[in-house]
Parts: sequence; structure tokens; C-alpha cells
Amino acid sequence: HMLQCIYGCTCHPIMFIREGIMWKSFWNCIGSRAVVNNFLTVMPLMLWVVKTGIFGFKQLWKWMDKFDQGTLQYDDDDDYLLIPNFILGLCTILLGITFILCFYIDGRSSMRWQNLPLKLGRFKTPDFQVISHLQIVQSILLHFLCIELENSNGMSIYNLKGIFKTLLIMLSSYFPSIVECVLLVAAKKPLPKERSEISKGRAFNMNREGLKYGFILYYCGFTSTILGTSIYLVFIEIASKKWKWWKEESNNLLFNICGSHLPHVLCTLITLRSTWLAIVFPSWDEFSIAIIQDVIPGFTSYIMILVFVTLQEGIDWIGSMLGLHIAKKVIDLQISLYTTSFAFGVWSVLLSLVFILP
Repeated sequence: HMLQCIYGCTCHPIMFIREGIMWKSFWNCIGSRAVVNNFLTVMPLMLWVVKTGIFGFKQLWKWMDKFDQGTLQYDDDDDYLLIPNFILGLCTILLGITFILCFYIDGRSSMRWQNLPLKLGRFKTPDFQVISHLQIVQSILLHFLCIELENSNGMSIYNLKGIFKTLLIMLSSYFPSIVECVLLVAAKKPLPKERSEISKGRAFNMNREGLKYGFILYYCGFTSTILGTSIYLVFIEIASKKWKWWKEESNNLLFNICGSHLPHVLCTLITLRSTWLAIVFPSWDEFSIAIIQDVIPGFTSYIMILVFVTLQEGIDWIGSMLGLHIAKKVIDLQISLYTTSFAFGVWSVLLSLVFILP
């Protein structure tokens, strides 16, 4: 029914509005529309998880065939990686299941995550969004594992397959805004005047953070990602006081987790890393080279974060503007089916490429 609703409101919006009572459970309140948006946001990632999980199990079957035939050679890189790839694929599937279950564990609202206390024996923390923070970590790990398995699937020149699939997932994020605007028309609600007022559910920002940091974690490494993220969070804390666009970005989940402690976090990380390098490289020349090798990738990851944020905001802007345009045309009964069908078709092609491409 969910897929039928999505198909109807994008490919046949006028008929969808006229038969609105049939789909009332999907648009009658903001929570119902948020369920649809969460589904649209998570679906591309879940298709990627299933695809890479299947690849992992194929690696196990390939290992069993070679083991039975006695042709297994552990000095061959391809044969050596069969079992590790299977383990990664299994972990990806299990993590994907946990990721979905968390939406049901915290199921009071489809719009936002609940504030819950964390109890460890007698110790009890103040209320905070436990599931939300867990979901960010899981989303980052899922994207990281999917990229790892994607680049392990045959020869990947410069690991371009992971980059290409990440770009497909990012491009598909334009679609929830279009569906939300059409559902608002069906619910006879006023259209939002600004892009930031379009509701996209609680999974949208969380998934964007996971895609961004999972990608950078894979291509830049853990230390560089931590350093680049710290620099970026300090940057948006300063920029949000001057520019409206960065003020909106300062509301992202990661900034809310550690925003008030950013200077301390950054100084602590730099101090610990410098102390460790001083112990490992007692020579000043070696220490200087090690610092440079740490700082350059750190700033590279910072630049990659800025590029990622710019691309994500640009795609979201395109989706929001297209959604508002389609919704206004639907209200005036002047919409061309080619426009809405094209939006649905592009989204379907993007998801197909994520799942079908080897």
C-alpha cells in the first residue's frame, strides 16, 4: 500500500487527490506523512544493504565450491578475502535489521526521537535521545560497510564504485520533498513558504549524517575524519552566528550532541594525537613529517565535509522547489503527468542502479 500511495501521488496526482479518502491513513496527519518520508529516506540504504549482504553470502558459496574442489589458494588475494567479505556481509545484514528495529523501539513519534534516560546499574543519565545517537552510529557504519563491500566486488579502479553508489544514494534524497508536498495538497494543508518548513520525518537528517561521515570515514580514515569533523563543527559554530544558511546547518544531529564542548574536544584530540606521535617518533624530523601527514588528511576530510554538505543542500533545494512547483500545479489542475512521472522515474532508476549494478 505504501508503494501504491507513492506511485499514485507522483504519477497520477490529480486522481490521487480525487480518491484521497482511500489513502487517508497516509496523509491525514503530520505523523502519517512522516512515516512515508521515513520509508522513502531509508529505502535506498536498505536496498544497498541487501545488495551488499547478498554479495557477502555469494562469497561464502564461492569459498565452499573452491574448498570442495580443492582449488582454494590462500596466497591469492581473491580467495583470501572470501571469508572476510562474507563476515562483513553478515554484519551488514544484522546491523541493517537492528537499524530498522530501532524505529519500532522508539515508535512514539515518526517526526522526532524521544528523550530517554540511560540506566547503567545505579547510574542514570539525564534524558537524552539515546536511540537517535545510536541510529547515527549505525547509519555511519552501514554506509561504511556498504562502501567497503562495494569496492571489494571485483576490480574497482580508485574505489570508484563506492563513490558512484554513494552519489546515487545522495541523489535519491530529492524525492521525499516532492511526495510530502503532494500529500499536503491531499490533506488540504497550506503549502510551506520556505524549504526549511517542509517536513521530511526523523530519518532524513540522520541518514544524511550517516552517508556523509560513512563515506569520509572510509576514504580518509578514522583519525582524519575525527579531526576534519572537529574543525567543521567549530566552523559552523562560528559561521552560524553570521550566516543564516549555516545557522540551519548548526541544527544537525552531530552538532547537537557535542556542540557546547567543541573547543575542548578539538584541543583534547590534538593534544592526545600529538603526544602519541611524539612517543612513536622521538626524532624531530620524523615527528614533523608525521604531524604533516596527519594534518593534511584532516583538512582534506574537512573540505570533503563542506563539499558533501553543499551537494546535499543543493539536492534538497532542487527536491523542495520541484515539490512546491508540482503541488501548486496540482492545486490549479494544470499539472503535466510527464513532470511527476519523470520525478518518480528518475527516483526508480536511481534505486534500481543501487541494487542491480554489480
